Amino acid sequence: MSLLISFFTGIRLTHVGKDTEAYANHFFNSSVVDGVYGRLEIGFALLMQTFSKNSFSVEVFFACVAFIITFVYLHIFTKIHSKCFFDSRASTNILLVFFSLVLFSSWYLVATTNGLRQGLSVVFLYWCGVELFYYQRKLKFLFLYAISISFHYSAIMIMPFLLLNYLRFRYVFLLWLLAAFGYMLGINELIVKGISQAFNLPVYEFVKYYSVEEGAVGSGLYEGFIFSFFLYTLFWPLFLLSLLMIKIRLKCKVGNLENIYQLIKMYFLFSLVYFIMGFGPFSNRYAFFAWFLVPYMQIVILNLTFNLNFDRAVPLLLLFLSVFCFLFFKLDWIPYALT
Repeated sequence: MSLLISFFTGIRLTHVGKDTEAYANHFFNSSVVDGVYGRLEIGFALLMQTFSKNSFSVEVFFACVAFIITFVYLHIFTKIHSKCFFDSRASTNILLVFFSLVLFSSWYLVATTNGLRQGLSVVFLYWCGVELFYYQRKLKFLFLYAISISFHYSAIMIMPFLLLNYLRFRYVFLLWLLAAFGYMLGINELIVKGISQAFNLPVYEFVKYYSVEEGAVGSGLYEGFIFSFFLYTLFWPLFLLSLLMIKIRLKCKVGNLENIYQLIKMYFLFSLVYFIMGFGPFSNRYAFFAWFLVPYMQIVILNLTFNLNFDRAVPLLLLFLSVFCFLFFKLDWIPYALT
């Protein structure tokens, strides 16, 4: 199924994904340059040139990128599931439900059709985070983190927040709430501005005027604090925490509680980037670090609420609906169906 979805993603039309046409142009330009194509991050440029200089089509390249993102994302899920629940391997039903959630998710579409570099970077960032947080494999963490940075340099911003993992959950939760409150009131922007000026760093200017014509604040897409983005970021971890509290009070079986808290903590750490740096245009690109983790929390919520191993028919129906929705609505196959 991963190969099939990746294939269909690769042959998408150029209007599916805002940057698809731009990436196609980079692909063709990279095939004629001498040395490494210098317009993009080195890891992504090398991957792209492996295909472009060996006469592969751009569709094959897009399909390969989609497959890498999908395969790594599913691999991370199997690791998280084995840690959060007592069965060492996820059942077929759970895998079907999770894959359906992924296809329904807007963030999978963004990662595979629009933000290809950040999509590749984020899945390797999650992988290295899992290796560090759940398995304490520091060398593997460093190797995977280097791969993540090579695909999108913004992954460097995550490093200070990863170090906060050594704090207890309650302290990370408190810090997360304070950062969210500071973001809502605009306090975080003032702090970043003050630190940038004090140490003569261009961080504030880079974020505030990123991709804004002539430095005109307010003319960029998704400028600064957007309430719907903010509420969405808060909702899923708070919903999962509330569900866990109810289950614990009712003395229900909840799996490995400590490792479920670790998943929520990882979400907290990745969303701190959004709360602190999300004051400029395209604030959603900072939130994406956390948003692509949402399907992982959703499957935990469903697994705690329902018996997903009860009947195979429901997961199969859900998968059919998700594939249909992905192909006809997200990849825009509707015009073909009507002709």
